[in-house]
This record gives sequence, C-alpha cells and structure tokens, in this order.
Amino acid sequence: MFFNLVHTLDIRRAKERADVHFDGNASHVLDYNRACTPTASVDQLKLVVDHLSAEVEKADSGIIAVQNRFAEPASSGYRDFKYYHRSDNGFISTGRVIFAPSEEELFFATMFAFWGIRIIYARVELERRGINGPAVIVADNYHRDDEHSCLVVYGFPSTDSASSYARARVDDILRILQPQSHTTEDLRAAWIMLGEDLCVLRPAPEHDGYLGGVIRSLIMELPTSNERSYWAMEEAYDLGKFSLPIDDLEEPDV
Repeated sequence: MFFNLVHTLDIRRAKERADVHFDGNASHVLDYNRACTPTASVDQLKLVVDHLSAEVEKADSGIIAVQNRFAEPASSGYRDFKYYHRSDNGFISTGRVIFAPSEEELFFATMFAFWGIRIIYARVELERRGINGPAVIVADNYHRDDEHSCLVVYGFPSTDSASSYARARVDDILRILQPQSHTTEDLRAAWIMLGEDLCVLRPAPEHDGYLGGVIRSLIMELPTSNERSYWAMEEAYDLGKFSLPIDDLEEPDV
C-alpha cells in the first residue's frame, strides 16, 4: 500500500550524490529532502497536478519548476509528476506525485527497458575507461529515469564481493526506510518510492544479476545488524564510482 513519505538523504548517500553526479558541488543537489505523494484516483491525480502546475506561475508559491511525465512519459514508459520547492531560506527540496493504483505494476513493467539500456551504457562506459572485472549499477528509485539517477561502482576483487556489496546496500536502504513502514508491504512500497535498485555486472553478460526482482524476499529477511555495511566494503576494496551518462535523459533547469 502506497502512503505519503518524507525522507531526508542519509549523510553517506548525500555526499555520494554530490561527489559522483555533481563533482563535489553540494549546492547542485536539489533533493536532500524528498517527498512522495500517492494519489488514489485519476480525479485526485489531476487535481494535484493541476494545482502544482498552476503554483509554478505564482511568485510567492515556492514551486519553482515542475516535470510532468504523465503528459510526457520517460523513455522506458515510466510516469510520475515531479516538482521543486524553494523555501524562504533558499533551500530546494523535491517532491513526486505518483498514481498509486498502477505504481507497482508500472515500476516492474518498465523494468526490462529501464535496465536494458543502463546495462548497455554501463558496459560501454566501463570499457571506455579501461575498467575490467565485476561492477554494480546503483539506480535511485526516487529519480526513476532521470539524469543523475544511476551510478556505477567498480573495483571489486571478485563477483562474490560485488554481489555481497549489492545485497548489503539494499539491506541498508531498507533499514533506513523501515521506521516509516508498519508492514512488509509498506516497506515494499517505500522501497519502490524512495529506495535503491541494483544490478551486478558479471564478466559474462548473460549472468548479470538484478536484485529488484527478489526484493520481497529481501524485505522478509531484513537483517537487524550492520555487520555487512556497504560503506565498510567501499573502504576495504577501495572502490571507485562514476555517474552513468544516459544521453536521452534530462532534468528541468531550476
């Protein structure tokens, strides 16, 4: 069941987003604070979208830009509505509006196109950089199909270590989202709205492993300790990261 969520990026992911996607310029990160609002009917969705779209025309509304992907879907077919809000102190936050009745179905229905293009781009970019060995693609579910929504982590000594890193990273974001979720279904919805999706790139492309497809079992087996922290692995393996460029994606100028 989808529900209203407000989420602040944890310090590790906030720093990672600034460093990897914006060359360390934290002022370019517009989504330290994130909100996600599900709508239950077409009429409610239209009411919210029309209201937010009208607010961008008002100087004192705080809404400075919108992106309507219900009107113009993303390249994979994914749809949502995004808006950017500037507070009185100049701080910018990001909000998303989704259509709850079809969100989960749409999320997984667009998965093949979503990952197909990213795996191709990641392998081309890894080859261009002369990087060999297994790697992990990390996709930010909140920025589904946006520019600056994916990064590649590389430098793993083995495929097993890459797989362990991916699992540990999913475990970590689920722990962060768990306090706002009363049931496992709530947590699944929170992951779709605000979590991370991962794919392990193995030496043989036909063996690439996608974690999102087994997210239900990961939620049911949610660990209670931080013994397998992904950031400890980053330090131990001295992993590198780069932003995954996708040529046909863009974000509004805010």
